[in-house]
Amino acid sequence: MKKFLAVLLVLISSALFGAEAVGSMSITPKVEFAYGLGDAHEYFNPGIGGGADFGYTVMDKLTIEGGLSFMYWIGDEEGGWEYSMWMMPITAGVRYDLSESTGMDFSVIGGLGFTYTSIEYDYSGEASWGLGSYSADDTDLSMYAGVEFGFSNIVVRPKFNFVFWSGDTSKSIWIDLGYRIGL
Repeated sequence: MKKFLAVLLVLISSALFGAEAVGSMSITPKVEFAYGLGDAHEYFNPGIGGGADFGYTVMDKLTIEGGLSFMYWIGDEEGGWEYSMWMMPITAGVRYDLSESTGMDFSVIGGLGFTYTSIEYDYSGEASWGLGSYSADDTDLSMYAGVEFGFSNIVVRPKFNFVFWSGDTSKSIWIDLGYRIGL
């Protein structure tokens, strides 16, 4: 009975989580960690969030992906000012599998999208002089490029993320940790 259950478990796992064949779909829920680079992140670091990537394999080794994430950036407090920021990127991209040429589960990834950003500055110092608070919301073009390492169904994706704000660019390094589920 134990052997039968072990064989059944292997067969079910292979069917659900096997190699991605043309026409196969997947969803990858993920947690994300980020660190901002440059002046745009002077008051906002680090970031933590989550989301999901959806994939559809269109050719051998090539998968089209769509993603939705939420990233909260931990803000600083300086001189009575408190800063907070969050982002919600919606992306479309590709993943190209290089596993055969590298000998390990490895892919390159990249994509474009739009990122909704909300920034808030609150003044809570002793003499406010009417400064109060300030907030700004905007949706801007964004892009990402990186790599993906696979360990069975667990995927790790270090990537560079860029959001093209008017007058500045938010540059950051994101690390996604997800679990790919075949559909």
